[in-house]
Amino acid sequence: DASVNDNEYPAVGSRITVGYGSVVTIGLGSRYNRRTTGDAPDLIDQNELSLTGDVQYKQSMAGVLLTLEGALSQQNVDVIDVEGEPSVVRQGFHGTVMLTRSTLTLAYRYAKFDPTASYSDTNDAQLSSAFESDALTHQTIGLSYVPKDGPLTLQANFTIVQEHVNRAY
Repeated sequence: DASVNDNEYPAVGSRITVGYGSVVTIGLGSRYNRRTTGDAPDLIDQNELSLTGDVQYKQSMAGVLLTLEGALSQQNVDVIDVEGEPSVVRQGFHGTVMLTRSTLTLAYRYAKFDPTASYSDTNDAQLSSAFESDALTHQTIGLSYVPKDGPLTLQANFTIVQEHVNRAY
């Protein structure tokens, strides 16, 4: 439901990926978008600049394919139209370990996202408190089965979500 480009301003993105054979892949990406948010007539323009770096390493050992993946992302959001509205920096990262043998893959993923890792000064104590307690951590373990014949894939995933102890619902 999220609108990516909701006004007449252009959104610009780029990505470069380099690799060493099929063993190591490194990627860098960026995106700039001037977004319009809110409900009419109270629309607010924001500048969003996103940067992401990722790496993937694959190595076969004794019939098992080991895959290691990781990514770091940051998004700077600056409010243009409203004085006193805080600008925020969103940060996230994840790391994944996968073991594949024949048609089965076992994977573990650790991920953290903080939608307000840093923010401009705000005089609102309640807002500052909310910004300090909104980070999420996900730990996921998964098992996949992809048969050699046929389009069927079976997957089972289990995720533990951890929130800050002060996070209010």
